[in-house]
Amino acid sequence: MRMLRQRRPHERRCLALAFMLVITLLDPSSAAEAQSEWRPAGSISAGVLFQDGNPGPGLIVDLWEPVGLFNIGGALGVAAVTAAQEEETQAFMPAGVSVALRLPVGRGAIDLGARGGLWAGARKEGLRVGPWASGGLRLSFPVDDSVWISLSGELWFMGGESSSLLWMPQLGLTWDLSNHEEL
Repeated sequence: MRMLRQRRPHERRCLALAFMLVITLLDPSSAAEAQSEWRPAGSISAGVLFQDGNPGPGLIVDLWEPVGLFNIGGALGVAAVTAAQEEETQAFMPAGVSVALRLPVGRGAIDLGARGGLWAGARKEGLRVGPWASGGLRLSFPVDDSVWISLSGELWFMGGESSSLLWMPQLGLTWDLSNHEEL
């Protein structure tokens, strides 16, 4: 008779999550219902990061759930900063929680935003990770009722072994689908 090995608690949890995922994927009505209820807001912004006068490209995406004047969600980015000394050149990805206060001004808006989380990246001496925080101001100009072109400026704090402060002017696209009944 074959003995079944005893599963560890984390293996049981993984199997339960996998089973729930399969059931969700096999039941298209639950996915369609969830998708029809969610009307996200978000932004995608590209800009130039400056660290001690050294430039580099940056891209950040926020995905939010609108709650009154606030947008609450998450952010994910990718950036690189070049430096005169090769040892200081770095590429990194920040990820974290994102919160924005949207103040309507005419058809446009002013957003005050903050993010916090972690960054992971690489420098010449190896892989690094540390805390990340950013804050900034965004001016949004309407394209239509739910899409805006935005100009923004942010300060990023990158913590860790060698903390740094970066400035990032950006051009972006902001959207809010929460007021639309049909998509």
